[in-house]
Parts: sequence; structure tokens; C-alpha cells
Amino acid sequence: MEVLNLDSYTVMPEQGQPMDIAIRPFEGDSDAKLYMAAIVDALRVHPAIKTVQYNWTGQDGVIGFNPSHTISLSITPQYKGSGNNFLITWPGSYVFACAWNGFEYEASVETVVTLTPTPETKSIVANGSADVQGLSNTIKMDFDMRHCDFERGFWSGTSWWFPGWGVHNIVTGFIFAQYDTDATKPFHDIVDPVYARYVANEIVILLQLNGGDTHARTVMQVSQAHSN
Repeated sequence: MEVLNLDSYTVMPEQGQPMDIAIRPFEGDSDAKLYMAAIVDALRVHPAIKTVQYNWTGQDGVIGFNPSHTISLSITPQYKGSGNNFLITWPGSYVFACAWNGFEYEASVETVVTLTPTPETKSIVANGSADVQGLSNTIKMDFDMRHCDFERGFWSGTSWWFPGWGVHNIVTGFIFAQYDTDATKPFHDIVDPVYARYVANEIVILLQLNGGDTHARTVMQVSQAHSN
């Protein structure tokens, strides 16, 4: 598995006053939940995040936990093949194209982040310049991948020994133009950490623009004043 444009989503983490993060329960299929789990892990180690509470409902109080917003996420991954895979299968099989180029696939992951400010946040930054209205932001990430597993590599290679000089691979090529679901797991293994760090950083930026760091700074000052 190789993802050709992975470096384009490498980010330096935003700095700022560490904030508490409250993430609402996530609804999605098993594939989307893998991305979600990676985002939660990335938020937990982000330098601008203090504490992360996942599956937050607001019913149970946590001492010292004061999020500025509740966060909801919607994740929609889509995968598709490429017409180039037909040529990679036939006549590309004669030069082992699937081995040195791999089959070509595309993945698109759309992540919608929705912030809802708490009443306390609106009160704290009411006189400030920060916008504390609820907002949503869509993060769209496209990945260009190359992959060849044993099954597709084997059938592509039958051109060399199957009767008919490999002409049967014309049919195989149409099949292999479609996305191979066997590529999804190795794709997650490579992409999830980069995807998650990128999305986590975008969440931090959204919170900062919407008064999250101002809220966290005020909460810290109030806590210090009470302890003195």
C-alpha cells in the first residue's frame, strides 16, 4: 500500500491555552468508527487540548472538566477504483504492471465538525471579539493510493500461462477497474494517523476562533483565584 499525496496533509499542531473537549456520541458504520477513534486519539495528545471526554452527554459532571463547546462529528468515507486498472490488468500484465505500479484507487473522506457553545462560554466571551455562535465546518480530504494484493496480482499474472495468450484479462480488467475492498484495511493503517492529526488540528483552530481558548483561560484564572 502506498498513498501518494499523504504528505500534503501533514500539519504542525496549533499552540494555545489547553482546552477541554466534549465529543458527542458518534453514529456511523464500522469503517467511519475507525476514523472517529483515530480522531479521539489525536485530540488526546494535541498540545492545545487538556482533556477529552468522548460520548459526552452532559448528564454526568466531571470535576475540573469545563468544555467551551460540545462537538459532533459526521464522517463519510468513499472509495472508488480507476479506469487505469483495466490497462494495468491488460495489456499491463505482460510487463507485470500491477507489481511495480499497483492498482490505482481513490479515497475521499468528508468530515463535518459541528460546534455548539455552552451557555457558560457565551457568558464568558460575550463582551469579547470572538464569535461564539454554533457553527459547522466540512473537511474534505482526498487520497491517491496504490495497492496490489495477492488475489488481484495472481489473476492479473495469468496472462503468462493461461490459454489464449491472456486475452481473458480483458474481462478481468473490467472487474479490476472497480475498487478492491481488500485495500481498505492497509489504507487505514497508513492514513488514519495523518488524517486524525489533520482533523484534530482543524477542530482546535475552530475552537480557538470560536472563543474556546478564551473560555479555557478564564476558567483557569477563576480556578487559580479560588485556590489562593
